[in-house]
Amino acid sequence: MYKLIGYWSAPHSKDEAEFEKHYVDVHARLASQVPLLRRIVLTRTADGFAGAEPAFYRVAEMMFDSPEDMATSAESDEWHAMHADAGHLVERFGVDSLPPLDGSSKHRPTQSDEHPGDGWLEGGGEGHGTAVRPAGGTRLHQLSRR
Repeated sequence: MYKLIGYWSAPHSKDEAEFEKHYVDVHARLASQVPLLRRIVLTRTADGFAGAEPAFYRVAEMMFDSPEDMATSAESDEWHAMHADAGHLVERFGVDSLPPLDGSSKHRPTQSDEHPGDGWLEGGGEGHGTAVRPAGGTRLHQLSRR
């Protein structure tokens, strides 16, 4: 499994509801349509370690079978649509992303021993994401391509 991890800073509190609506309804759906994507996990952090502020507001993990699959996906129209929407989020809500959208980061995807299980969606109904609140105050969304 080959994993790309993206991090988002928090929007201004007055924009949080609008950011969340766009992120879940638009951006996450665009990301889930990227070809060769095996699994995507979106996390919204609520609490930091030992009571500290969370280091990031959102974390996105995009998993592929290989570096080659991710490279192929990165050339697709779906990837470019997702990337353009990320630019919209940065401009509209004043958030930061890591890796930066201009490609200036040396951030690299990682090899992972994680196994996706039997399918894209763990729980929930057909065509919908799931939301759970695990220990530590995070909120996870796992999306299906269905």
